Amino acid sequence: MLTRRRSAGASVLLGVVCWLVALPAPAQNATLGTINFPNSGAPAAQPFFIEGVKFLHSFEWEDAADRFRKAQQADPGFALAYWGEALSYTGGHHYPMQQDISSARKALVKLAATRADRLAKAPTERERGYLNAVELLYGEGDGQERAQRYASAMGMLSERFPDDDEAATLHALALMRTARRGQESTRVDLQAGAIALRVFRRNGNHPGAVHYIVHAFDEPTRAIVGLEAADVYAYLAPDAPHALHMPSHIYVQLGQWDKLSGANERSYAASARRSEQKQLRAIEGEAFHAMFWLHYAYLMQGNFAKADEALALAGRHAKNLDAGSNRSGQYDTMVARHTIETARWRVVDVAPILAEIKTAPDRLRPGVVGSTLLANALSAGRLGNAAAAEVAAGGLRDLEASMKARKAAETKQVEIMVLEADGMALLAGGDRNAAVKKLEQAAATEESMNPPSGPPGEQDDDPPIKPAHELLGEVLLEIGRPADAAKQFAIGLDRMPNRPRLLLGAARAAVKVSDQATAQLRYRQLLNLPGGGPDRPGLDEAKAFAVSPSTPAGR
Repeated sequence: MLTRRRSAGASVLLGVVCWLVALPAPAQNATLGTINFPNSGAPAAQPFFIEGVKFLHSFEWEDAADRFRKAQQADPGFALAYWGEALSYTGGHHYPMQQDISSARKALVKLAATRADRLAKAPTERERGYLNAVELLYGEGDGQERAQRYASAMGMLSERFPDDDEAATLHALALMRTARRGQESTRVDLQAGAIALRVFRRNGNHPGAVHYIVHAFDEPTRAIVGLEAADVYAYLAPDAPHALHMPSHIYVQLGQWDKLSGANERSYAASARRSEQKQLRAIEGEAFHAMFWLHYAYLMQGNFAKADEALALAGRHAKNLDAGSNRSGQYDTMVARHTIETARWRVVDVAPILAEIKTAPDRLRPGVVGSTLLANALSAGRLGNAAAAEVAAGGLRDLEASMKARKAAETKQVEIMVLEADGMALLAGGDRNAAVKKLEQAAATEESMNPPSGPPGEQDDDPPIKPAHELLGEVLLEIGRPADAAKQFAIGLDRMPNRPRLLLGAARAAVKVSDQATAQLRYRQLLNLPGGGPDRPGLDEAKAFAVSPSTPAGR
């Protein structure tokens, strides 16, 4: 938790919001959507309890716990107030859950010392069902076993009380938490999504329904199913920064860059405002998370001036001593992404990174270090500096070796970056065939991974910041293999719709192979890019093609 300081100096935080959007200050009672949760608590406890449940649904854990503790103070015998506080100590939307089991069990012990005594405090069968489920969540067994037992208990509760939207939506979330996101979770995601959609049809302002729909359909081929709920959630809970951000997971899968930037502008502003209200030394994590996504949105829109501003602001936040290493790492990833997406190629001194890979690899965040080295390799390759590209590629190879020696859980992202850097070094050195082979390996490895759930490279199990199919397609196009390039751009667009460089590459490849229909489609998509800015790659080229499609465009 961030350190707090009671001083007027904290007011400086609000100044960083001014360049984004001016939003009204929240009312005293949070605006978080609408739920109906009948319970046996005293009237004085009701506002706190209902607000706590709403905060739970929007993953605002600290605020939820605070409200449930206030409900306990208003009605010390109110069993569900302790249930809610305990539940606030489990986070995440898929397995493995983020849990503070010790704090959760302490919250339950406040109600009564034993499970039997706690259950006896719940006056109705339905409330005992909620309490029993949370007892299983924090009971015996490993995380997977407890997740399964909790999901089963919530399923039985929902079946017993089919009109209870809270039981239904919490069952949906519990199902997703039994599996790791990706192919393993497809079945439970669809089950959870179906449950949440039923609640959404009954109550279009239910914060849990819209939130869990977004997580259930956070995948390129399914995201369209979650779009209506995402659009509702984008404005449903203006007091919850995480809720304001969450629609991003649908927008990024559909390439709706205007909505993506808007969601994260609002989330950042709300979170920075809350940091001020709490008098924190540094902005809270949700604000930096929103800034990370916002920077990506601006790059995808082709609005480099705004991306420059977002990067500069993130840099100021990252330098705050109270920000922590995680935010510094996110900033370094943003810098690398900025170099690649703007094509402002620059070779930087990576000697300190290379030395640390050799001497203290366990202290490094592989995805962050790898992104920095990849940006250097791509820059060097594009500038024709084969030696510098090879230095960066060598560092990535050492990083991969150190990860495998330590038996790191996730290595594919770095493996792909090694192949991409090797390919660019070979290309800069004139060995086109060897370069293509490396890049083909990178694309094949990336295709075995799930598409990213956000900006590429954000998570350790994401593909890297430069999509492999995009890079391979660009190189194939450059060396005179447009038909092969077209296939790579098509795969890339299936995985990451509306990425401007994929659209441009697909259009150029189509022109080269005389595929007029595809060229018109891709150039038109680039011209009509949601929120499209002046720096979209190939913008003038696309405009020229729209005027005279018979004239070959591009390289």
